[in-house]
Amino acid sequence: HYFTLDGEIFDGNDHVITIDGVTGYKGLFRGLNNNPTIRNLGVVTTNGSTLFQGGSDVNGDDQCSGWIVTYGQDTFTVEKCYSTGDISIFGSGGICGSITKNAIINGCYSTGEISGQKAGGIAGARFGDQSNGVLINSYSTGEISGKRAGGLCGSRVGVSNMDYSNSANYKVIINNCCSFGNITGGNAGGLFGEQAVYYGSVLVSNSFSAGAISGSAAKGIFSPSNLVQQSIYHAL
Repeated sequence: HYFTLDGEIFDGNDHVITIDGVTGYKGLFRGLNNNPTIRNLGVVTTNGSTLFQGGSDVNGDDQCSGWIVTYGQDTFTVEKCYSTGDISIFGSGGICGSITKNAIINGCYSTGEISGQKAGGIAGARFGDQSNGVLINSYSTGEISGKRAGGLCGSRVGVSNMDYSNSANYKVIINNCCSFGNITGGNAGGLFGEQAVYYGSVLVSNSFSAGAISGSAAKGIFSPSNLVQQSIYHAL
């Protein structure tokens, strides 16, 4: 069961929803249309609850789950939300799963371990893959043990066909974010997983990773494999 929103504001008023012993959970929200907002909500998991395993192909939006939003196909905002559940499923995220268009995530955090391949502490795979994406004032604390996983975002962040001459045209903006978990996964990154920027450009500012690095080919900020030459990174 899940909620759909069509332009509404869902204000949780700082309430907490407990997911107790549910395996294959698909998230609270999906089918978000006309720029809705979700705010002031926490999701706590108990007794082995897990996210939905949709498949192993991040190209399918419904393959990747999140504790708050399963996946986003249109413009929406999530602010001041958090989750405690582990992120153990392919391409999934602590707050949102696959996010392809115009997402704004502000003031959110997750504390679960990031063990899913190409998963992210906040957003799963394909953050901003087809349009804009903004992630600000957010953090994760869980250990990053999944292959090609990231403390903030999973694999494939950003889009193609950009004008790289003007910073106003950056499609994905990451600002004032951090990851505190140790990085033990192969090709994992403190902020972004492998293929950190996929045919696109990301502006990163005032963001950092504080965890110890021990995974094979892991990096403190992003795993550099298969980075596109056009991609632009700014100093943190």
